[in-house]
Amino acid sequence: MTLLKKEISPSHRRQVFRIGTGLGLGALLAACGGGGGGSDSDDSRDLRAALDRLVAGMTEDEITAAVGWPPNDGPLAWDNGSEYLTVVTAPIGSNTKVTITSATYWVKGVSGGKIVRNFI
Repeated sequence: MTLLKKEISPSHRRQVFRIGTGLGLGALLAACGGGGGGSDSDDSRDLRAALDRLVAGMTEDEITAAVGWPPNDGPLAWDNGSEYLTVVTAPIGSNTKVTITSATYWVKGVSGGKIVRNFI
């Protein structure tokens, strides 16, 4: 019994090489990113999302942790270039623990772009 040795034509080899190269380059480019993360500019800091993370009873340290970066526009006030977030705290109850009472978020230059949340 003899095995037949089938020859592969040069055009077929080129086609297989091109497909393999294309798949390899595609996988390489997909692994290289495009996620857009890694920027530490103020524009990438989403203060609207930070407002959604604030909950009643938070202390000043917990508020700063929820925002994700220290206040840069005064005590408990953040400015990322296009948005503002300010938070008001006060002693609540007999334990005099200072906790969040309200937060105000707004987009610069947008009429009606203001959100106020009360936590007490």
